[in-house]
Amino acid sequence: MLKTLLLLFLFNFHSFAFDMKDIASNFDESTQLHIIKRLDLDKDFIYDTPYNNLLNELKQIDIISFKKAIEKNPEIFFTLKQIIRKSDVPDLFLYMAMIESQFLIHAKSQKKAVGLWQILPSTAKLLKLKMTPQIDERRDPIKSTQAAIRYLSYLHKRFKKWYLAALAYNCGETRLSRAIKKAQSDDIFALLDPRYSYLPKETKDYIRRLIVSALIAQSAPVQKTIRTLRKKTQPLLPHSLTKTYHISDLAQIYHITPKKFKHFNAHIKKDPIKAKSTIYLPKSLLSEYRAKAKGLYTPPKDMTLYHIAQKFHLSFLALQKLNPDIHLFAKAGQKIKLPAKVEKEHTITFKPLIAQKRGHNTPTHFTFPYVVQPNDTLLTISLKFNNKITTIQRLNPNIGYRLETNQTILLMR
Repeated sequence: MLKTLLLLFLFNFHSFAFDMKDIASNFDESTQLHIIKRLDLDKDFIYDTPYNNLLNELKQIDIISFKKAIEKNPEIFFTLKQIIRKSDVPDLFLYMAMIESQFLIHAKSQKKAVGLWQILPSTAKLLKLKMTPQIDERRDPIKSTQAAIRYLSYLHKRFKKWYLAALAYNCGETRLSRAIKKAQSDDIFALLDPRYSYLPKETKDYIRRLIVSALIAQSAPVQKTIRTLRKKTQPLLPHSLTKTYHISDLAQIYHITPKKFKHFNAHIKKDPIKAKSTIYLPKSLLSEYRAKAKGLYTPPKDMTLYHIAQKFHLSFLALQKLNPDIHLFAKAGQKIKLPAKVEKEHTITFKPLIAQKRGHNTPTHFTFPYVVQPNDTLLTISLKFNNKITTIQRLNPNIGYRLETNQTILLMR
């Protein structure tokens, strides 16, 4: 017990050590310089007064809001992270989406900029993103991100420095070119000089906010949230429809709520969805669908038939009938047959234990005796007779997890 507590303490040490009262004190000079260098900025930018003011004004609520933005949209966050990591754009540009939309795929500005990357209609046309009565690809989580990366790469190729690409993304390449011409320099200190209005105030603050966002993302509390979510979250994958579907039908096929389906597929504006349209779902849901279509599933690790039934929303008994050679456990790599059609009863509903007063036994007409057979376990009996393990244990307080053959136990009818 002591060893477990020590390990938990060590795992959370950095979070405990994070100073929530003085946020800026948590970001050492080397971390700041690393981010500044990734943007091709001069190392002296670390002494920029407005940047330091922004850093010193950070409060606990800013850290919490950043964490909440990721927690609210983990599939979107990890999808963007994966795409950017594979590109030539610096990883920290992921947090541009935090500045633009807080990872909200439905975000919309007064200037009619839409989606995770707040893309204007004119920019969408330039980037060849479709905007029709049926779809708006500015809200497509994958295509809009790929388009944003292409645009940033183009801006970097034109202006040669990543901080200039970020500035141009915010104010437009024409406005930045005009600012460089007026300042007679592309130096960051010349462009952000408070004495002149070469760039809008929003754009001047944009590069500073990007650095601060990248610092917050590296903080111990946010990194802990990302590590926790990574274990249970999978990025979105594309799937092309072979025929026209209503959203309600697709939600039923993939065992997802219509609301969640619309969240992942915000680019779809009309229902029904036409054939050849692209939809997005977490990898696990698509894998389940494709395994069902093939009628075969190969578990990546040892699993019980019960867990496989749960995974595919199938009846345990139907799965057992299709795989009579498997008593309870399926080995990794073993091929498991899946039913062609899903039964109406997708999950196992255990019989409830009848409420009883303290000191009184369960009435006998609600129970029946069962003689334990060879290879029986509490789990197999539980599944066979739809009795919870805790119910069997309460009815038979003297039994352990290992049952003896020919032993008589009570079960709920």
